[in-house]
Amino acid sequence: MDGGKAGRRRTGRRHPAALLEQAARLAGACWAEASALAAERHTAVEASWAQERKDKDQEISELVADLDQASAEKDAAATAHAGEITRLEAQRGALERQLAVIGKQLEDSREAERAAAKEAADAARKLATAEVRASTLEQVHNALLQRVSPETKGAGE
Repeated sequence: MDGGKAGRRRTGRRHPAALLEQAARLAGACWAEASALAAERHTAVEASWAQERKDKDQEISELVADLDQASAEKDAAATAHAGEITRLEAQRGALERQLAVIGKQLEDSREAERAAAKEAADAARKLATAEVRASTLEQVHNALLQRVSPETKGAGE
């Protein structure tokens, strides 16, 4: 029995270097495998990160282009609106001047109407006075004719 124990011990002692070597090889293989997997994962993560960065850069470029286009459209619209405002202000100024001219013409027309109405009233008053005078003169004339006529009739008989 002792021989068996001793043999086992011996075999156990004989092979520890081989076991250590196998363990070291296994550990080295595991380390190499882990390093290879880590390198693959790192490469995959770098590739993914590079693609994400590229996608984000592309998206940012598109957003900048959209912003530039929107800004250009806004500037064009502002320029067009400014031109339209200038045109409308000029048109308003012209219409105000035209309104002032028409207002002056209206005032002149009203003044002429008042003058014509005054002249018409004066003419109507003069006409009425002339008609009264003519009527009075006719009555006086008729009265004179009646006085003169009876004497002429009496003298001729």
